[in-house]
Amino acid sequence: MSEQVKKPVRIMETVLRDAHQSLIATRMPTEVMLPIADKMDQVGYEAVEMWGGATFDSCLRFLKEDPWERLRKLKEKFKKTPMQMLLRGQNLLGYSHYSDDVVEYFVQKSIANGIDRIRIFDCLNDLRNLETSVKATKKEGGHAQIALSYTLGDAYTEDYWMNIAREIEEMGADSLCIKDMAGLLLPYDAEKLVKALKRGTDIPIELHTHYTSGCGSMTYLKAIEAGVDIIDCAISPLALGTSQPATEVMVGALKGTERDTGLDQALLKEIADYFTPYREECLENGLLSTKVLGVNIRTLIYQVPGGMLSNMVSQLAEQGASDTAGYSFFPDRRHTGCHERTYGRALQDGYRADQGPDPRQVRPDYQAYERGSCQEGHRRRRENHLQTCRPDSSAAASVRGGVRAVEAAG
Repeated sequence: MSEQVKKPVRIMETVLRDAHQSLIATRMPTEVMLPIADKMDQVGYEAVEMWGGATFDSCLRFLKEDPWERLRKLKEKFKKTPMQMLLRGQNLLGYSHYSDDVVEYFVQKSIANGIDRIRIFDCLNDLRNLETSVKATKKEGGHAQIALSYTLGDAYTEDYWMNIAREIEEMGADSLCIKDMAGLLLPYDAEKLVKALKRGTDIPIELHTHYTSGCGSMTYLKAIEAGVDIIDCAISPLALGTSQPATEVMVGALKGTERDTGLDQALLKEIADYFTPYREECLENGLLSTKVLGVNIRTLIYQVPGGMLSNMVSQLAEQGASDTAGYSFFPDRRHTGCHERTYGRALQDGYRADQGPDPRQVRPDYQAYERGSCQEGHRRRRENHLQTCRPDSSAAASVRGGVRAVEAAG
């Protein structure tokens, strides 16, 4: 009998970034992270995501912390495990395009201060908006991962995914991630998607999803059967709901198979035991709302990203409206970023067009997005980007202050 060929699934741990961004609106302070970091460094994760996304905003706006100091302190703890961040391409960690020199300098300082891997995405999968970030990451010796935002529509065929995977490899990316931020990817669709990507590229493929719709673990299992290389998970106290599938569950499910992760459940239990009291504390003080726990199958209709939902619940609580029964959004694929505030605002169920702005009035290229090709939307964004990147433009001048902030990081 031939010996079983092992091809372990690798796990990227999200508890220090996307897990708490999705459940408690990115409010975990650095002081909670540091005591467990040494133990996490022993696990053998593919990487630990701990920076980028909304963490920069949250550190400055709510936690009154220096995000660069968080990065440096965690780097002292993670001596073996690569540290990963999420970058919004030309938007960096903000909500508008920055000039190329600012992007390059920010990437350079991020890697110099401790980041090893940068996951770079554009919400419309416009690879032109990722070019500068990818080149800058490679120049600094970092791992450049391009993430594709998963969405639904007639334009997103298997050929679309296969061809864009080929383009990503040609751009020089070290790996590719499918970023299913709203938990829309269903199990059998995941199998087809991974196979299509594998036909287009030989670089490692990572899958990121959220448990909002209740399908996350099943989606991962079918993707693993199709050959996905890496999955994003969260340690159990901060898993499920609008967060990721639980790390321990996926490790247990694969044990003894050819895709066995090889991770130590006893060590994972120690990490879970550490975060359990913090979860209870967040439940008691209201930071963790039961509204973002459990399964909400309506996400398959409303297509709400996990991090967006936890932020919305937090904001409703601040307005004294936390008892609102339900919510709907303009679907994820229709807005240019998960946190775009002009037209991506939350609506209560039953909202009528005459009670608020028509999205078609908010964005004149709305119909172009609905047709699936998004070409008009791409053209408008690219024109804005080129205008911003002109060295003599007022927009470019307005972001120069960002360079000074980055310099303060050392």
